[in-house]
Amino acid sequence: MSKTTERHPPSLIELGQFTAVIAPFLYIIGQKYATGYFNELGCAWVSSFLSFQETLNYALPTGLAVLAGAFVAYAMFSRDLSPKIQVIVVIGLPALIIAAVFASSIFWEIQAAKISSMIISIWLCMLFGFYAVEAIHTFRNSEKGDFKEASCWALSSAFTVFSLAPGIGSEMAEYDLKHIETRFPKIAESGVLGGSTEMRLIAKVGEKFLIMEKSGDTRGFYLKSNLDTLKILPMSRGL
Repeated sequence: MSKTTERHPPSLIELGQFTAVIAPFLYIIGQKYATGYFNELGCAWVSSFLSFQETLNYALPTGLAVLAGAFVAYAMFSRDLSPKIQVIVVIGLPALIIAAVFASSIFWEIQAAKISSMIISIWLCMLFGFYAVEAIHTFRNSEKGDFKEASCWALSSAFTVFSLAPGIGSEMAEYDLKHIETRFPKIAESGVLGGSTEMRLIAKVGEKFLIMEKSGDTRGFYLKSNLDTLKILPMSRGL
Protein backbone atom coordinates (compact mmCIF):
# COMPACT_ATOMS: atom_id res chain seq x y z
CA MET A 1 0.00 0.00 0.00
CA SER A 2 1.14 3.51 -0.66
CA LYS A 3 2.31 5.55 2.32
CA THR A 4 2.23 8.86 0.48
CA THR A 5 -0.74 10.97 1.52
CA GLU A 6 -0.41 13.64 -1.18
CA ARG A 7 -0.67 12.64 -4.80
CA HIS A 8 -1.54 14.04 -8.18
CA PRO A 9 -4.82 12.68 -9.53
CA PRO A 10 -4.46 9.64 -11.80
CA SER A 11 -5.37 9.89 -15.46
CA LEU A 12 -6.95 7.53 -17.97
CA ILE A 13 -3.51 7.42 -19.59
CA GLU A 14 -2.41 5.24 -16.68
CA LEU A 15 -5.15 2.70 -17.45
CA GLY A 16 -3.95 2.67 -21.05
CA GLN A 17 -0.39 2.10 -19.90
CA PHE A 18 -1.66 -0.64 -17.58
CA THR A 19 -3.31 -2.42 -20.52
CA ALA A 20 -0.06 -2.29 -22.48
CA VAL A 21 1.98 -3.56 -19.50
CA ILE A 22 -0.25 -6.56 -18.71
CA ALA A 23 -0.77 -7.70 -22.34
CA PRO A 24 2.17 -10.18 -22.20
CA PHE A 25 0.98 -11.35 -18.78
CA LEU A 26 -2.51 -12.01 -20.17
CA TYR A 27 -1.09 -14.27 -22.87
CA ILE A 28 0.75 -16.34 -20.25
CA ILE A 29 -2.40 -16.44 -18.10
CA GLY A 30 -4.39 -17.62 -21.14
CA GLN A 31 -1.88 -20.39 -21.80
CA LYS A 32 -2.01 -21.62 -18.23
CA TYR A 33 -5.81 -21.35 -18.01
CA ALA A 34 -6.22 -23.28 -21.29
CA THR A 35 -3.79 -25.96 -20.09
CA GLY A 36 -5.82 -26.50 -16.92
CA TYR A 37 -9.11 -26.38 -18.83
CA PHE A 38 -8.26 -28.92 -21.53
CA ASN A 39 -6.38 -31.13 -19.11
CA GLU A 40 -9.55 -31.44 -17.02
CA LEU A 41 -11.59 -32.22 -20.13
CA GLY A 42 -9.15 -35.00 -20.99
CA CYS A 43 -7.36 -33.49 -24.00
CA ALA A 44 -4.36 -31.56 -22.64
CA TRP A 45 -2.72 -31.67 -26.09
CA VAL A 46 -5.25 -29.18 -27.48
CA SER A 47 -3.73 -26.12 -25.77
CA SER A 48 -0.63 -26.32 -27.98
CA PHE A 49 -2.81 -25.88 -31.11
CA LEU A 50 -4.53 -22.67 -29.99
CA SER A 51 -3.95 -19.49 -31.99
CA PHE A 52 -2.65 -16.31 -30.35
CA GLN A 53 -6.14 -14.76 -30.26
CA GLU A 54 -7.73 -17.93 -28.88
CA THR A 55 -5.12 -18.07 -26.11
CA LEU A 56 -5.94 -14.47 -25.16
CA ASN A 57 -9.64 -15.40 -25.11
CA TYR A 58 -8.91 -18.06 -22.49
CA ALA A 59 -7.32 -15.35 -20.35
CA LEU A 60 -10.66 -13.53 -20.20
CA PRO A 61 -12.11 -15.14 -17.01
CA THR A 62 -8.96 -14.36 -15.03
CA GLY A 63 -8.23 -11.15 -16.91
CA LEU A 64 -11.60 -9.64 -15.96
CA ALA A 65 -10.68 -9.97 -12.28
CA VAL A 66 -7.30 -8.33 -12.98
CA LEU A 67 -9.02 -5.45 -14.80
CA ALA A 68 -11.51 -5.09 -11.94
CA GLY A 69 -8.58 -4.63 -9.54
CA ALA A 70 -7.13 -2.00 -11.85
CA PHE A 71 -10.38 -0.01 -11.87
CA VAL A 72 -10.61 -0.26 -8.07
CA ALA A 73 -7.10 1.21 -7.83
CA TYR A 74 -7.96 3.97 -10.30
CA ALA A 75 -11.13 4.86 -8.36
CA MET A 76 -9.30 4.91 -5.02
CA PHE A 77 -6.41 7.06 -6.26
CA SER A 78 -8.85 9.42 -7.98
CA ARG A 79 -10.41 10.08 -4.58
CA ASP A 80 -7.02 10.25 -2.85
CA LEU A 81 -8.08 7.75 -0.18
CA SER A 82 -5.80 7.28 2.80
CA PRO A 83 -3.68 4.12 3.19
CA LYS A 84 -6.00 3.02 6.02
CA ILE A 85 -9.05 3.15 3.75
CA GLN A 86 -7.10 1.33 1.04
CA VAL A 87 -6.37 -1.52 3.46
CA ILE A 88 -10.04 -1.72 4.46
CA VAL A 89 -11.17 -1.90 0.82
CA VAL A 90 -8.48 -4.25 -0.48
CA ILE A 91 -8.19 -6.62 2.50
CA GLY A 92 -11.08 -5.94 4.87
CA LEU A 93 -13.97 -6.30 2.42
CA PRO A 94 -12.86 -9.68 0.95
CA ALA A 95 -12.29 -11.02 4.48
CA LEU A 96 -15.76 -9.82 5.48
CA ILE A 97 -17.35 -11.51 2.45
CA ILE A 98 -15.60 -14.81 3.20
CA ALA A 99 -16.72 -14.62 6.84
CA ALA A 100 -20.30 -13.99 5.64
CA VAL A 101 -20.11 -17.07 3.38
CA PHE A 102 -19.07 -19.33 6.26
CA ALA A 103 -21.73 -17.77 8.50
CA SER A 104 -24.36 -18.45 5.82
CA SER A 105 -23.31 -22.11 5.65
CA ILE A 106 -24.73 -22.50 9.17
CA PHE A 107 -28.22 -21.72 7.92
CA TRP A 108 -28.10 -22.88 4.30
CA GLU A 109 -26.55 -25.85 2.54
CA ILE A 110 -23.77 -24.19 0.54
CA GLN A 111 -20.23 -25.25 -0.23
CA ALA A 112 -18.59 -22.58 1.90
CA ALA A 113 -15.02 -23.81 1.37
CA LYS A 114 -15.40 -23.94 -2.42
CA ILE A 115 -17.11 -20.54 -2.62
CA SER A 116 -14.48 -18.99 -0.35
CA SER A 117 -11.71 -20.52 -2.46
CA MET A 118 -13.24 -18.93 -5.55
CA ILE A 119 -13.51 -15.54 -3.80
CA ILE A 120 -9.86 -15.74 -2.71
CA SER A 121 -8.79 -16.60 -6.26
CA ILE A 122 -10.70 -13.61 -7.65
CA TRP A 123 -9.28 -11.36 -4.93
CA LEU A 124 -5.68 -12.44 -5.64
CA CYS A 125 -6.20 -11.75 -9.35
CA MET A 126 -7.59 -8.31 -8.50
CA LEU A 127 -4.50 -7.58 -6.41
CA PHE A 128 -2.34 -7.95 -9.51
CA GLY A 129 -4.38 -5.28 -11.30
CA PHE A 130 -4.44 -3.05 -8.24
CA TYR A 131 -0.69 -3.08 -7.61
CA ALA A 132 0.16 -2.77 -11.31
CA VAL A 133 -1.86 0.46 -11.52
CA GLU A 134 -0.35 1.70 -8.27
CA ALA A 135 3.16 1.03 -9.63
CA ILE A 136 2.39 3.05 -12.77
CA HIS A 137 0.79 5.83 -10.74
CA THR A 138 3.70 6.17 -8.30
CA PHE A 139 6.20 6.04 -11.16
CA ARG A 140 4.44 8.93 -12.93
CA ASN A 141 4.50 10.88 -9.68
CA SER A 142 8.23 10.16 -9.12
CA GLU A 143 7.54 8.40 -5.81
CA LYS A 144 10.51 6.03 -5.91
CA GLY A 145 9.91 4.31 -2.58
CA ASP A 146 6.24 3.64 -3.24
CA PHE A 147 6.98 2.63 -6.83
CA LYS A 148 9.49 0.01 -5.69
CA GLU A 149 7.07 -1.37 -3.11
CA ALA A 150 4.11 -1.47 -5.52
CA SER A 151 6.26 -3.07 -8.24
CA CYS A 152 7.34 -5.85 -5.90
CA TRP A 153 3.75 -6.52 -4.89
CA ALA A 154 2.63 -6.41 -8.54
CA LEU A 155 5.25 -8.96 -9.62
CA SER A 156 4.52 -11.30 -6.71
CA SER A 157 0.79 -11.00 -7.46
CA ALA A 158 1.46 -11.78 -11.13
CA PHE A 159 3.23 -15.04 -10.26
CA THR A 160 0.37 -15.88 -7.90
CA VAL A 161 -2.11 -15.38 -10.75
CA PHE A 162 0.02 -17.62 -13.00
CA SER A 163 -0.20 -20.38 -10.41
CA LEU A 164 -3.96 -19.90 -9.97
CA ALA A 165 -4.90 -19.83 -13.68
CA PRO A 166 -4.62 -23.61 -14.33
CA GLY A 167 -6.81 -24.34 -11.29
CA ILE A 168 -9.42 -21.80 -12.41
CA GLY A 169 -9.41 -23.38 -15.88
CA SER A 170 -9.79 -26.83 -14.38
CA GLU A 171 -12.75 -25.73 -12.25
CA MET A 172 -14.43 -24.14 -15.26
CA ALA A 173 -13.98 -27.35 -17.29
CA GLU A 174 -15.45 -29.36 -14.41
CA TYR A 175 -18.45 -27.01 -14.37
CA ASP A 176 -18.86 -27.31 -18.15
CA LEU A 177 -18.82 -31.11 -17.99
CA LYS A 178 -21.44 -31.12 -15.25
CA HIS A 179 -23.65 -28.86 -17.39
CA ILE A 180 -22.70 -30.42 -20.70
CA GLU A 181 -26.22 -30.11 -22.16
CA THR A 182 -26.09 -26.33 -21.99
CA ARG A 183 -22.35 -25.77 -22.51
CA PHE A 184 -21.46 -27.88 -25.55
CA PRO A 185 -23.84 -28.30 -28.52
CA LYS A 186 -24.64 -31.83 -29.60
CA ILE A 187 -23.74 -32.73 -33.17
CA ALA A 188 -24.56 -35.66 -35.41
CA GLU A 189 -23.69 -37.00 -38.83
CA SER A 190 -26.16 -35.67 -41.40
CA GLY A 191 -28.79 -38.31 -42.14
CA VAL A 192 -27.72 -40.52 -39.22
CA LEU A 193 -30.09 -40.93 -36.29
CA GLY A 194 -29.34 -42.43 -32.90
CA GLY A 195 -26.11 -44.29 -32.22
CA SER A 196 -24.32 -45.29 -29.04
CA THR A 197 -21.70 -42.53 -29.32
CA GLU A 198 -22.58 -38.98 -28.35
CA MET A 199 -20.76 -36.20 -30.18
CA ARG A 200 -20.23 -32.66 -28.85
CA LEU A 201 -18.71 -29.52 -30.37
CA ILE A 202 -16.25 -28.23 -27.77
CA ALA A 203 -14.34 -25.32 -29.27
CA LYS A 204 -12.69 -23.82 -32.32
CA VAL A 205 -8.97 -24.54 -32.32
CA GLY A 206 -7.03 -22.65 -34.95
CA GLU A 207 -8.69 -23.41 -38.28
CA LYS A 208 -10.25 -26.62 -36.97
CA PHE A 209 -13.01 -27.70 -34.59
CA LEU A 210 -12.54 -29.76 -31.44
CA ILE A 211 -15.02 -32.65 -31.30
CA MET A 212 -15.70 -34.83 -28.26
CA GLU A 213 -17.06 -38.34 -28.64
CA LYS A 214 -18.60 -39.70 -25.47
CA SER A 215 -19.65 -43.28 -24.82
CA GLY A 216 -20.61 -43.94 -21.22
CA ASP A 217 -17.82 -42.55 -19.05
CA THR A 218 -15.28 -42.67 -21.86
CA ARG A 219 -14.42 -39.46 -23.74
CA GLY A 220 -12.38 -39.13 -26.90
CA PHE A 221 -11.30 -35.95 -28.71
CA TYR A 222 -10.18 -35.09 -32.21
CA LEU A 223 -9.86 -32.05 -34.48
CA LYS A 224 -12.02 -31.76 -37.60
CA SER A 225 -11.32 -29.37 -40.47
CA ASN A 226 -14.97 -28.54 -41.18
CA LEU A 227 -18.49 -29.39 -40.09
CA ASP A 228 -19.97 -29.87 -43.56
CA THR A 229 -20.96 -33.47 -42.88
CA LEU A 230 -22.34 -32.69 -39.42
CA LYS A 231 -25.44 -30.98 -38.12
CA ILE A 232 -25.62 -29.05 -34.86
CA LEU A 233 -28.63 -30.02 -32.76
CA PRO A 234 -30.65 -27.54 -30.63
CA MET A 235 -29.18 -27.04 -27.16
CA SER A 236 -31.09 -27.47 -23.93
CA ARG A 237 -32.02 -24.31 -22.13
CA GLY A 238 -30.45 -23.76 -18.72
CA LEU A 239 -28.34 -21.49 -16.53
